[in-house]
Amino acid sequence: MAAIGWEVSSQVVAGVALGWGADYFFPSLGHWGIIGGAVAGVLVGLGTFLRSALRLNRELEGPAKNHSDKGSKSG
Repeated sequence: MAAIGWEVSSQVVAGVALGWGADYFFPSLGHWGIIGGAVAGVLVGLGTFLRSALRLNRELEGPAKNHSDKGSKSG
């Protein structure tokens, strides 16, 4: 789970860095580049977190579901 946290935080930092670069090369943007980059980084990080959490949940519940399904079938 710690790896997911590092991944999400690095995506937010990358978004802020890209936004800062946009502000640097396009000064007419004001600070909207860094704001947009931060928002994009948070959204990408949230998507990655949800995808990873759902995958881990499936991995943890997979064997337990299979055992309970096999035991409940009669016939």
